[in-house]
Amino acid sequence: MTTTTSLGQRLTQARHRRRMSQEQLATASGVYVGIIRKLEQGKRQSARLDTITALAAALDAPVSDLLGVQHGLSDGKTADVAAIRAAIYDRSEDAESPALAVLRRNVTDMRSLYWHARYGALSEQIPGHLAAARSAVRAASGGDDRRTASAILSESLQIAAKLVTQLAYEDLAHVALLQAVDAAEAAEDPLLRAAQHSSMAWLLSRQGLWQQAQTLAATAAQEIEPVLSKASQEQVAVWGYLLHFGTMALAREGRTDEAHELLALVQAAGQVVGERKLTAAYTVPFSRTWAAHSEVQLAQVTDQPRQALTAAKRVEHPETLPPSIHCRHLLNVAWAATLQWKSQEALDALRKIEQIAPEMLQHHGLARSVVEELMPRRRKQRMPGLKGIAERMGVTD
Repeated sequence: MTTTTSLGQRLTQARHRRRMSQEQLATASGVYVGIIRKLEQGKRQSARLDTITALAAALDAPVSDLLGVQHGLSDGKTADVAAIRAAIYDRSEDAESPALAVLRRNVTDMRSLYWHARYGALSEQIPGHLAAARSAVRAASGGDDRRTASAILSESLQIAAKLVTQLAYEDLAHVALLQAVDAAEAAEDPLLRAAQHSSMAWLLSRQGLWQQAQTLAATAAQEIEPVLSKASQEQVAVWGYLLHFGTMALAREGRTDEAHELLALVQAAGQVVGERKLTAAYTVPFSRTWAAHSEVQLAQVTDQPRQALTAAKRVEHPETLPPSIHCRHLLNVAWAATLQWKSQEALDALRKIEQIAPEMLQHHGLARSVVEELMPRRRKQRMPGLKGIAERMGVTD
């Protein structure tokens, strides 16, 4: 269910469960006690992600809990999550194995659902499909069929992992991605294996494990580092995708200069890849526009809202990104506009996100932080539509 508490209330509850004083939490986390007091007293509505991560680590609590990210599906369909869990752990009943071409089309459909943030519909497809993909691997006699079936299983597990990450079941996502890497190795596909590592780097970053995320992304990128003038578009895309996550992890660690150096490589990869329409043949959705989006996100991660808004103007066609990534770009804009007191611009971005992918807002901590920051401003500024968005997200004034 969606939480209706503020960040300060969630922090207070977590601190009380650990029987810690504000001073003890400040010492354990390295966060100034004045920030903790202002959050708990409601004088501050949000905090930087590295601050929240440090507090969560000191409280031995998931970052998603402090952010107020919704666990599970919007409609509370816990049975679907249980079925996904059983499928990931290979506890589902054996399924009849359809033709590999049919399984490949199913992967295409599931990837589309994920990038459109249609998490409810996707959750209904994953259990049966994973069971069928596993059956296909077991039934394959060897050679090309087994490699093809293993690749399908790897991509299917990756999609399942990304979904349960959005639903705040990160430990389950780790299990799925470890299996996805094994399946990619069985498929003898180094780019697919690297793509799985990009998903793992993203997952580690969401958990605040930035050093591990950066190391994994850097190692995987080095293994497939292309000669830009000779490499395939897909190799450069996977490499650029890995560098994107490495860039953000470096920035989260406070290694800003290194992050900007790596961003230059991300943008170089984007120029080589150019614009491309996302299809099922692509393991990752990297493109020139994605690289431009990376600059905006880096400004957001390094707490530079003015630079984020300037960089956002250079993203010429954000609509060419997968819908959920387009929404992530708009979230960066909303965050930056909020900190620059451009409240209407922030609200416009939120409303556009709700039009594109309404399920996404309920599952993203940054969206919640933006709304929690905007809500008190309604007392002095007219912002029609904000209250409705907040109510649908479970955010109270």
